[in-house]
Amino acid sequence: MSERTPGNDSKTFVLRLWTETVRSRRSWRFSLEDPLSRGRRRFGSLRELVGFLSDLCRTDDGDAGSPEPAAPKLRRRAAILALAAFLGCAEARAEAPRLSLGQAAGAPGSVVVLPLVLASGDALPVGSLSLRVQVEPAPAAESVTFRRAGDWARRKAAFEARPQGDGGFSWILSLSEPAAASTDTLVGEVVVRLARGLPPGTQVTLLLDPAVSGFGDAAGTRFVSPGSGGLLLADGTVDVVTRIEPAEKR
Repeated sequence: MSERTPGNDSKTFVLRLWTETVRSRRSWRFSLEDPLSRGRRRFGSLRELVGFLSDLCRTDDGDAGSPEPAAPKLRRRAAILALAAFLGCAEARAEAPRLSLGQAAGAPGSVVVLPLVLASGDALPVGSLSLRVQVEPAPAAESVTFRRAGDWARRKAAFEARPQGDGGFSWILSLSEPAAASTDTLVGEVVVRLARGLPPGTQVTLLLDPAVSGFGDAAGTRFVSPGSGGLLLADGTVDVVTRIEPAEKR
């Protein structure tokens, strides 16, 4: 008689969840990030996330002859119920701060604009913003820059910088007059020039770096980030489409 011992394999992920509203329908989105490789995988639904975790935890050494064939289904159902309960808690915390990049589509060599939306989750005015964006795949973008938008475009900046380095593009902004952003507020735009050699059908991802991205007050006494204040980050995507030639004049 043999006794199984636990193996050495282990996986550590950072789970992020946020909501997106498309055509007046609010849906949950998820991502898992490997803190070592910084690789991130996105999921469009709870079912996709649970399916990925179920496949990751599958064992092939004896499951086929197990006397309890229903166990994998029970484990999968338990995982769904656990995540659903967690989502229920997240729903109750609907006021959690969020920093979200939008979506766009463009042809190779074109310029696309992704909206940057901030929801601070409280009534305290926001006076500063910091973020760092990485492009995957990296050669997909010839350039990335930032500009204020919405009400923030009309406000004077006390300081603004756009440093680049280590494969990332950063934006550091401090407003002369703090602005409210308790609910979804358009604060800026990310302007991306796509590489000319990109094949149509490619999806480009703009990742918000959790180590840098966040917001605070003008005095610098408060900074909300994924680590310090539970800030939820939503990455942006660009779908590369075929260039549409203008119709010939008749």
